[in-house]
Amino acid sequence: MTTIELTVTERLQFQYLLPIQGSLNTLELVDQILKRVKIEEISDAKSDEAKGFDFEENEIIFIKNMISALDDAQKLSFSSLSLIKKIY
Repeated sequence: MTTIELTVTERLQFQYLLPIQGSLNTLELVDQILKRVKIEEISDAKSDEAKGFDFEENEIIFIKNMISALDDAQKLSFSSLSLIKKIY
């Protein structure tokens, strides 16, 4: 288990690093990750304070693979840079 401190902005960026289509297993993993980091309360959105989130090793590997694929395709955005650095 790996804990990553994420700001609200970084939590919002997750949706741009993960695929929107794929196998059933892939989509279930994406759903699991996005449900964990979603913003549930208005008070969360008003503050950009970092909050710790736990990720399984397979989730980290999956996210890194998605980042690598986006990197190879030169499709990474500058706004995701801080999140990408935290994951690596």
